[in-house]
Parts: sequence; structure tokens; C-alpha cells
Amino acid sequence: LDLLDRYLQSGIYLKARLLYANILIAEQKFNRAETELEKVLKSEASAEIQAQAHLGLGHLYRKLGQFERSEKEYLTALESKPEAATYFRSLSDLSELYAATRRYQEATGLINKNLPRLASTLYKQQLKLDLTAIHYLQGKYFAAEQTAASLPETMSNDTLSARRYFYLGEIYFAENKLDKSLKNFQKLLSDDSLRQAGKKFLPVAQKRIGNIYLKQNLFHQGYDHLTDYLKEYPEEPGADSVYIQLFHAALDDDQLPVAGQLYRDFVKTFPHHPQRDELLFQLAKYQFQAGDYNSSNSNFQVLLKAYYCSEKYDSTKEYLGIIRKYHGVEQQVGVNKLARLMGRFLAGEDVTNLQLELARIYLQQLKDFPESIRLCRTIVQETQDSTQLGEAYFLMAEGYRRMAEYEMFTGKNSSSEFGEAKNAFKKAMYYLRHVSYPDSLSFEFLETNLDSPAVDQKTGRTYRKFWQHFVDTYPESKFKNRARMILATLNLNEQDTAAAVTLLEQVSQEAKTGLRGDAYFRLAQIYRRQKKNDQAVSTLKTFLLNIPVHHLRAQAY
Repeated sequence: LDLLDRYLQSGIYLKARLLYANILIAEQKFNRAETELEKVLKSEASAEIQAQAHLGLGHLYRKLGQFERSEKEYLTALESKPEAATYFRSLSDLSELYAATRRYQEATGLINKNLPRLASTLYKQQLKLDLTAIHYLQGKYFAAEQTAASLPETMSNDTLSARRYFYLGEIYFAENKLDKSLKNFQKLLSDDSLRQAGKKFLPVAQKRIGNIYLKQNLFHQGYDHLTDYLKEYPEEPGADSVYIQLFHAALDDDQLPVAGQLYRDFVKTFPHHPQRDELLFQLAKYQFQAGDYNSSNSNFQVLLKAYYCSEKYDSTKEYLGIIRKYHGVEQQVGVNKLARLMGRFLAGEDVTNLQLELARIYLQQLKDFPESIRLCRTIVQETQDSTQLGEAYFLMAEGYRRMAEYEMFTGKNSSSEFGEAKNAFKKAMYYLRHVSYPDSLSFEFLETNLDSPAVDQKTGRTYRKFWQHFVDTYPESKFKNRARMILATLNLNEQDTAAAVTLLEQVSQEAKTGLRGDAYFRLAQIYRRQKKNDQAVSTLKTFLLNIPVHHLRAQAY
């Protein structure tokens, strides 16, 4: 029994208990680990064994998030003056705890105070690297650089050398010293012994090299490194951000086919990512700017169908409208019309009428607005016929208006074209009685010249009279419901709610889907302001049940 008792109290037995406790911590069996470590502390163990037990408890409490208890155990371990290895581990773990809880001054003070007390070069180098990391976390990049650079390139072991190269790479990257950063990361990746020793740093180093190349506008090198990163480390967190970074870099470098493939790979990997529609919108927009209207149109159509509650819905509709209106060249229709025009020319038809027809083809089918305008200018200089003059000025105004709208959409100065359009519309209106589509001319004239319902009261009344005249004069016009919507807004501005409701009800009964939905929504808003909640709810239900796709559906719900 005496022999057994001496064995139970021996250092060997207690070291086994310490080892067992560490295994329990690794397996997250914290209660049992705490019990084992407390048994060691209650025994008559040496100061070294006691210090190791306190170190184990510090590690355990840190895992549990009990930082004050963890700090207390680490300090107790240090104060017991254990052997060098235990002292170093306690010192390193405590400084790491301070850094993790953003107590940076205490962390740096602890390391600087204890560095001279360590005899081992290995321990000193490790602590200097810890100090480098703490400076880096504080954003003190110069101090971090100085500390890391003070260490030799070849250190006590390859693990420390790998840390040094990695830290310097990160520091230089943060300082935007890209060439130096690249050199350190490349050294880490190219040296076999460093790669083996610094395995945990390799994913970040690989990604950083790709980031550096992209920052240096070397798209293809950056693309190669980052796609290799995605293949080699598919389980690394943040793969979605790498795809997104590459996607934007491809767009900025005008690599639209690459951006398209990256988007497809991204959606395949992250089918429900919240940025899916935003990226598709960006791709379609860049394709539009590059003149690839077919691809742009296809992608905008996908957005319109799949994401009609997206915040990009309205912008998508606007782009599709621009593509259809300005780039939807009806080539075959234009060719057919030109062929028939040639036949009429050979048959001896009036040349001015043929020029008008040709100007209309340029405007409507071929979208060649400058050529259409040029023909119209020739016509108005050569003819005295009121019908031909009215139609030529109308076509000229349409050409200028479309040019102005497109310039404005693409962010260019369009004031000159809008001014020309307004002048041409005014001249066309002089011949209103002679043109074959007076309602179209009147509507386009009013919409171009009376361009904003948000005007002062006096001007608003004038606008209201003009639009009321249009609605009364052309009750069968295809533009009547658009005119009613404008007139309803002007009536609301004049506090004539009853007249506005009458107009909106007419639109909700007669218009096509888009305008009908707008009218329902406006009516519901009016009823809500009037505290007629039942009518508002009923109107919104009618809207939602009868119009399955509309940009206001989400707001209606």
C-alpha cells in the first residue's frame, strides 16, 4: 500500500493525469477535464506540475469564454516560476488572450517585459512573431514590419520562417507595398520545406497573390491564381467573395465572356446567394455598354422573369425598354419595306412621300436616328405641302427625342437634342390638321413640352387644361390611358381627388396590364389616405389577383 501510495503521488502519475485532461479538453469534455486538473492541484505536486495544471485550466476557461478566470490561471502559472517550456507557453497563451480581447497594450507590455528573461532563441523568435501579429491587429503596420524584419530569414525551424514570410506578406499588403508583399508570399509557396511547415498559411497566401495581381491590373495572372485557389481549397470560407471579386475584375478589364462564365460557375456553386440577381444585373449592364445587346437583352429578360420583386426590377425594365426602342433593329422588316419602297419609286410615286417613308424606316426599324433627321431636313426645305411638312417635322422631332432620351440614359448631355425635339414638335403642331395621326403628334408634343407634373400651381392648371383637352378630343386614342394617368396626377396636385379617382378607375378598367396595375395601386393609396381601408384592401386584392407580374406587386403586398 505504501508503494502504491507513493506511485499515486509520483510525478509520472500526475503527468499522465495532465495528459488525460488535455485530451478531454480537445474532445470538449470540459467538466471532466476541470475535475482532473483540480485533482492535480489538490495533490502534493511539484511547482512545475502545478504550473502545468494552471496552464491547462487557463486553456479550458478560454475555450469556455471565461476570460477573467483564464487570465487568472495563466498569471498563476507564470508566478509559480515553472520550467522554461511551461513559462513560455503561459506567456504566449496569455498574450494571445489579451490580443483576442483587444487588450493590445497589455499584450505588448507582457511580451516586451518577458523577452529578456528568456534564454531560448526559439522562444524569443516565437514571441517576436506574436508581437508582430499584435502590432498588425492594431493597424500599427510600421511597428509590425520592423519587428518581423528584425528576425533572420532562416530561423530556428521552418514553421517560424513560414510565419515570418506570411506575416511580412500580410503587412506589406496592408501597406500597399505590393511588390514586397508578392515576394514574401511567393517565397512561402515556392519553397517546399516552407510550404510543408506553413500549410495553414497557404490558402490565404494563394488568395493574396491573386489579389495583388488584380490590384496591379494584371487580370489574367490574378484570374489564374484565384481560380486555382478555388479549385485547391473548395472548403475554405469566403469562396463566394472570391467569385464576386473575380467577376467585378473581369468586368473592369472588359473580359465579358470570362465574367459570364464566372457568373455561371458562381450560380452553380451558390444557387441561392443573395447577390445573384445583382451580379446578373451588372453583367447585363456591362454587355449593354459594350454593345452586346442580344446577350444584354437575354440576361435582363432572365432578371425580369425570375426576380420581379427585386430592387433591380425597375432598372431592368428601363434597360429592356431602351434595347427594344433603340437597338431592337428590325432588320428583315426594314429590308422588306425598303424593297417595297424601291418598287414604288420605279412606279413613279412622288419622291417626297418616298423620302418620308424612308425616314420612317430609318427611325422605326433601323434605329438610324441621324439619317432619319437628315432626310426630314431635306424634305422641309423642298416641299410646300402641309401634310408632308407636318409629317416631316413630326419624324424629325421623334428622331431628336429618341436621341436625347438615349443620351440621357447613358449619362451624356442631352439638352441640345431635347431643345431640337421641342422646336420640331412645335413646328409639327402648326400642321396638326393635316397629319394622318393627330393624336400621336399631340400626345408626343404635350409629353415633351409639358415634361413634369411637379410644377407650381399656376403652371399645373395650364398643364391640366392641355391634357384634359387631349382626353376630350381623342377618346379613342391609344394614348388615352397614359394621358389619363398624367391628368390624374395633375388633378391630385390641385386637390381634385374625385376627378383623379374617376380617371384612375377608367384606366384600371380599360388599360393593358402595366398601366392597369399602376392605376390600381394609385387608387389604393388614395383610399388609404381617405381612411377607406376596406376599399384600399379590396383594390389591392384585385390588383394582386389579376396582374401576376408587375413592378409594384411587392409594395402592394
